[in-house]
Amino acid sequence: MVLVFKTSVQNREDVVLLAPALDVLAGKGQWNFALDDCDRILRIVSQTIGPEIAIQMLAYHGFDCEELEDIVPGEKFFYTSLPDDQAGLRLNKVNL
Repeated sequence: MVLVFKTSVQNREDVVLLAPALDVLAGKGQWNFALDDCDRILRIVSQTIGPEIAIQMLAYHGFDCEELEDIVPGEKFFYTSLPDDQAGLRLNKVNL
């Protein structure tokens, strides 16, 4: 299942701040942000967590987070965490 959220995350620095908690919550490579989207989209791939835990985790770190149900097609850019043997984030581009 893919959970999709509108967030108040603004930039790469915010993503870096949240990355350790999101890695624990969903696993490395199982989440990404689309910061070029007006809703600052967070996507989490998980069969085990519900939207409430992600919303609470972002709120704990000072960010707004609201679950969304639909994704508008188009070209999007997003950050993903790198595998365990690599540190940092990767900027990706996809067509939805």
